[in-house]
Amino acid sequence: MKTCVIIPTYNESNTIASLVSQVRSLNLGLVVVDDGSSDNTAVIAEKSGATVIRNELNQGKGSALVSGFKYCLKNNFDAAITMDGDGQHLPKDILEFITLA
Repeated sequence: MKTCVIIPTYNESNTIASLVSQVRSLNLGLVVVDDGSSDNTAVIAEKSGATVIRNELNQGKGSALVSGFKYCLKNNFDAAITMDGDGQHLPKDILEFITLA
């Protein structure tokens, strides 16, 4: 199953590099949707290896998720998992969701 992790973000420059690195180690698709951050979240996420969609203006988490789901559909992913960009969700837990699916 081709799975993509969607991470909507807003000013998460302190946590995004580690999060992207951990998710990438799982060999899953990954898109970070930067929702108008005023810090370097988008730049850091991209340098860390994530595909980044950038909203110039903050449109809210719901809008960021919609952008992420559209990306997944356009790129033929079979499944999507969302996680927050602040580190409260552990990337290692993603494998349990995939196993249960």
